[in-house]
Amino acid sequence: MKEAHFRIRNLTSEEYQSLKKLAKQNTGKSSIAQLAKQLLMKQLGKQGCLLPDANLQDTGNRIEVRLQSSDLNELRNRAFKSKMTANKYLAMLFQAHIQKTPVVSTKQIESLYQSNAQMLRIGRNLNQIAKALNSGAQAAVSTQMLANIKDELDKHTEKVADVIQANWERMP
Repeated sequence: MKEAHFRIRNLTSEEYQSLKKLAKQNTGKSSIAQLAKQLLMKQLGKQGCLLPDANLQDTGNRIEVRLQSSDLNELRNRAFKSKMTANKYLAMLFQAHIQKTPVVSTKQIESLYQSNAQMLRIGRNLNQIAKALNSGAQAAVSTQMLANIKDELDKHTEKVADVIQANWERMP
């Protein structure tokens, strides 16, 4: 495929805004270049190209953001702490802002996954204790077993509380 680059010069601010509005109406995006491509393809008789982006899968689009060094370092540090890339971290923040609800980070998802695994183990322990007690057989339910279960529950509660707290801090 070949690329053709062109410029439209000497547009007034009003004309520029009108073209952007027209592009949004016709292509779904406010890209003047996309509008120009659509109109040129129409002249070539390629009517199927009226909405070229409609057939693309939504796999994510690229945007470039320029940050000061200190802001970029802060972004990278926060992303690293959340076990995410800077791009994924920014996307998460954007989604949280749009949805007006916090979005869980990769690190928090891992914590919840581990916490759920611990809860499954606790459930198995409780089932074994209940089975032994219900069978009427002599069961040695020690205070140590109960203390272990309590410790696991405390760890789970702490992890969930950390995730909730982190999400509350991100809320607007």
